[in-house]
Amino acid sequence: MRCVTWSRDSHGLFDYESSYIAKKNIKSQQQGKIIRLNNDVEFVPLETNLENISAEARPLLSLKCQNDRFYVINDTLNL
Repeated sequence: MRCVTWSRDSHGLFDYESSYIAKKNIKSQQQGKIIRLNNDVEFVPLETNLENISAEARPLLSLKCQNDRFYVINDTLNL
C-alpha cells in the first residue's frame, strides 16, 4: 500500500500545491491497522489499543484476512 499524508491545516482536503507531502510504502502479509499519528502513518497489529500509543492516533483502515483473502475496512466511519 502506498500512503500519502499532508499537513492538517488544509481542513482534511488534499492540498495539491503543498510541498509538505509525506509518502510511505507499507507491505504486510498479516492483519493489522493503518493509523495516522500526527502527519505520519503506521501499521500496527489488529488488536493494538490506540490509546496506548498516543491520544493523537487516529484509525484509518484495517486490513483483515478471511479465507486466504485480504480485505480493507474503512475505520474512519467508526469515529
